[in-house]
Amino acid sequence: MSPSFTQKKAARKNSGSAAVAASSAAKKSPALSSKTPTTTKSVEAKTAVDKMKKNPNPKKKDAVVVYNEDFEKGEELFQLNKPEEAILYFEKSLEKENVDPDVYVYLGVCYYQVGNYDKSLAICLQGLEKAGTDRKILAYNAGNSCYAMGNYLRADASYAIALQEDENYAPAMLNRANAQLKLDHLGDARDSYVKYLEMDTATPQKEKIEEIIRLLEEEIARRAKEKPELINPDVFVENEKIEIPVAPEKVVMEEMPREKIEKTPEEIVKFDSVAPKLPDIPPENRAKAPGEIVKNESQAPQLSEISVEDKKKLELVRGDGELVKAPSIERPVKPEKVGIDGEPPELPPEQLRLESPLGAENGQNGTSFRVGGGKGGSGNSGNSGNDSMANAEKFRVDDDLKRFEEENRLEMEALRLAEENARLKEEARIAEEKRKRAAEEEAERLAIQERKRAMEEELRQIEEQTRRAREEARAAEEAKAQAEARAAEEAKAQAEARTAEEAEARAAEEAKAQAEARAAEEAKAQALLKEEAARQEQIKKWPAPKLDFTIKGADNFTPDGDGHHDTVIFLPKVAYLENEPESWELKVYDSQKNLFRSIKGSGKMPEQIEWDGRNDKGETVLSKNKYKIVFSLTPSEKDRRRTGKSSIEYEDEISTGLLLEVIIPGHEWKMVVNSLNFVPNGALEANKLTPAQRKWNSETLDEIAQQIKDHPGASIVVVEGYANNVSGSDKENREELLPLSKKRSDAIVEELVKRGVSREALDSEGKGGANPLAAHEDRSNWYKNRRVEFIIKK
Repeated sequence: MSPSFTQKKAARKNSGSAAVAASSAAKKSPALSSKTPTTTKSVEAKTAVDKMKKNPNPKKKDAVVVYNEDFEKGEELFQLNKPEEAILYFEKSLEKENVDPDVYVYLGVCYYQVGNYDKSLAICLQGLEKAGTDRKILAYNAGNSCYAMGNYLRADASYAIALQEDENYAPAMLNRANAQLKLDHLGDARDSYVKYLEMDTATPQKEKIEEIIRLLEEEIARRAKEKPELINPDVFVENEKIEIPVAPEKVVMEEMPREKIEKTPEEIVKFDSVAPKLPDIPPENRAKAPGEIVKNESQAPQLSEISVEDKKKLELVRGDGELVKAPSIERPVKPEKVGIDGEPPELPPEQLRLESPLGAENGQNGTSFRVGGGKGGSGNSGNSGNDSMANAEKFRVDDDLKRFEEENRLEMEALRLAEENARLKEEARIAEEKRKRAAEEEAERLAIQERKRAMEEELRQIEEQTRRAREEARAAEEAKAQAEARAAEEAKAQAEARTAEEAEARAAEEAKAQAEARAAEEAKAQALLKEEAARQEQIKKWPAPKLDFTIKGADNFTPDGDGHHDTVIFLPKVAYLENEPESWELKVYDSQKNLFRSIKGSGKMPEQIEWDGRNDKGETVLSKNKYKIVFSLTPSEKDRRRTGKSSIEYEDEISTGLLLEVIIPGHEWKMVVNSLNFVPNGALEANKLTPAQRKWNSETLDEIAQQIKDHPGASIVVVEGYANNVSGSDKENREELLPLSKKRSDAIVEELVKRGVSREALDSEGKGGANPLAAHEDRSNWYKNRRVEFIIKK
């Protein structure tokens, strides 16, 4: 017999070795744990419990949970539908060690019931950071709280995290579609509704959701027709399988942990709410013609541009068909309510309702639930102890808000002071640079004065020497007159004097030449300074640096070795830079924005860059695709300081044509095309494609047909369709991908016949997920596996 609630409560009071022993026993036999009663309310629920007994999850590592009286009391009040009173006990239980991980789900639901969506969101985020909690349910409830507050962007991200934990979680997919519709992301909302129908094929709302999808597609087509520049045709290219994006978690929910905690079925707190129903749409309320809808030409089309009647059809609805303000919220229920394979069981209505004690009078949206067999009621609203605890909780929240505001004010003040200090430092640096330049100029002036003084002193010495020589000459003449005996000596003295005079003359001439040379050098230096100053003045008048970039062969680029359009040439040129750039780089991105090739260098840019269409791995560009070109350069440090630009970029695009690969020269060729637009899980149905998609398909098929006709005598043309095996399983390939790829290749054969290709020469084959071009773990290149190959044989 299953233990009663009182027995389970008493069992949790045992601690120490008894708690460890109980935990070990729970690991060995999870079906007999305190959270898995053996009684059931329906045949489906009993089958699910028996299944869990036979197949416990060996990967789950149970944590020891010590008895917590506050948690038990909060759980009792929650069962009695008294969320306000249960909140006080759940909050107190969080202060204890080894708290039951379910407390975060319980507490988040209670705060949601009383309308405190901020607190509900905070508790869910706190639980996501703890080990052993149900991340899927917490992320789902966090999204519902954000939705109730009108933060649809964060709600979208929260639902994405829930789907990351369980990609087949249909309620999260439906609520995510509702949030995307609120955000006016019509394309994303349509895709999410489609994925929901794929997850829950038996939903009773199928016809109404299909009507919503039709209205969205009409609105998207209308906007594309009126403002085609706002529509990206690539958005409507569907994958064969649903892929849940991870980006919203990084942008909006950065504080959430990323590690995934595995749980056994009996430990996962279940409450998969019924997917919302949609209103009936009478035929007279179909979408109106574009001319009947009011629009604003100065802005991108908004959801408000839909006619009033059609906009009413796009409103979010609840399971009972009534309009609601927010989606339903997940809350913990007892495992006996688990149905077959974890699906919600068919329980009596009194057990599926958990009515909020506040009701519509407290501003709720009217959504009500009940867990288990407890009876609802307003609780002991007159209990003064509980009122005081609620008031204390309110004061504590107010104090926290005030403290957060004060901390934010202090942070802003610290930021202002840091900016002021940075400004003062910059001013001091500029003043120091001016002082250094003035000191250098003064030192140069003193050096010039010193050189001038040395030259003057040298000239004075020469003049003094000349004067003394003249005096000696006069003395010699007087000595000749006084003594003839000394005539020979005087003659010799005169000869020596003449020699000295000649030497002095030569020295004077050399000194004069040196002085003239120094004067010429100074004049040249002054001229260079003036020239540099004039150049700097001219540079100050330059406009911003300009990068001119020319591409030769950007259209119909087909590097298949046939001698035509096999290379593309890039011609970069930059103007208004004083020095050569520090570095440069050319990047090529494929249609999925993956980096395909990078060419870079430093210093002076080359006059031209030639590319053969291959990347570093030897892979060649794909047929009929567009590749984005980004060329960037980093100016020199001096130019960066002068212009204030750390880099200069230029973007352009390259379009490839049909690449014809030679298999056997003169006998066999192959073309690979991955850019044809197919209907999701369909082929080339024109009524389900946009005008832009139909135009692209028609032009591409015209080129393929012409290429086949250009090979006269071709006896066999094999059209092979390929798809991407998302799961990597044989079942998916056999049951889904092979029939789908065969259907698409057959459709292409019919289009080629319409274009004049002989049907007798055409052969259609569906290859499914065979021969993948990208490995299963290379998720960013999966798009290459979805392709059509044309093999031409003579």
